[in-house]
Amino acid sequence: MQCLRSTPYNLKDHFRQRIRRRVAKDRTITLDGRLYEAPVVLIGLQVELLYHTDDPDQVEIKYQQKSYGLVRPVNLHVNCRVKRDKNRNAEIHLNPDPSKYRGGRLL
Repeated sequence: MQCLRSTPYNLKDHFRQRIRRRVAKDRTITLDGRLYEAPVVLIGLQVELLYHTDDPDQVEIKYQQKSYGLVRPVNLHVNCRVKRDKNRNAEIHLNPDPSKYRGGRLL
């Protein structure tokens, strides 16, 4: 019996599990209790994760059938020391001419 064609080099990738997750505002995704970093362009979008249960470090992220590569696990020791902007980059516009102050009138 002859083999008609050889197996593809990425045969194992055809048997990965698929799961959908939404990327949080801080670029993170949770999968099986582990935290991963996602690309910035995917914030707020529902993405598809492809992974093997026996290899949690190889998780591929896809959005609309386009692959964005492998996501990296978040280093929790580094992440807990990152300073966050509590104001969330709120811009404060100061009135340059105080003589135009109208006393808080609505109209």
